[in-house]
Amino acid sequence: MDWRGFAQQMASLARDLLAQETVEATLERITASAVELVEGCDESGILVLSGEKVHSLAPTGRLVVDSDRLQELLGEGPCFDAARTKTGERVYRITDFTREQPRWPSFAARARDLGVGSMMGFLLYAEDEELGALDLCFRAPGAFAENSETAG
Repeated sequence: MDWRGFAQQMASLARDLLAQETVEATLERITASAVELVEGCDESGILVLSGEKVHSLAPTGRLVVDSDRLQELLGEGPCFDAARTKTGERVYRITDFTREQPRWPSFAARARDLGVGSMMGFLLYAEDEELGALDLCFRAPGAFAENSETAG
C-alpha cells in the first residue's frame, strides 16, 4: 500500500468532511470513503446501537443493511460486538466466512448465505447509551489484509 498517497487521501477527506452541511452527509461521506480507501471493501455502513436495537446509518448498499439486521436478530456479530465493546478491543473481524467461526457461529453461517465473505467492525464512538461501529463488508472470503485493517 502507498501510505504516502493514503495520507494525502485522508487529509483530503478530512477537509471534505468539514465541508459537509449535515450529519447525514458527513456519515455518507465517511462510508463512501471507506469503500474507496480500504482495499477490497465492497460495502460500508455505520451500525448504531440503542440498547439492543440496531440502526444502519449511511449504508453504501443492501448487504451491509442485511448484515446489521441479522446481527440485531441474533445478538452477535463483529460489528454488533464492536459497537458494544467494553473490553477495549476496537476492531472485530471475520476473515473468512467459509470457515467455522466459533466466536459468532450463528451469525457467520447466515451471513455467508447473504453473500458476506469477510467483515470488519471498528468501534466509532461511545456516547451515553448509543454506541457505534463502522462496518466493512467484503464479498470475497479473505479479502482484507493487515493493510485493510490499518486503513480502516
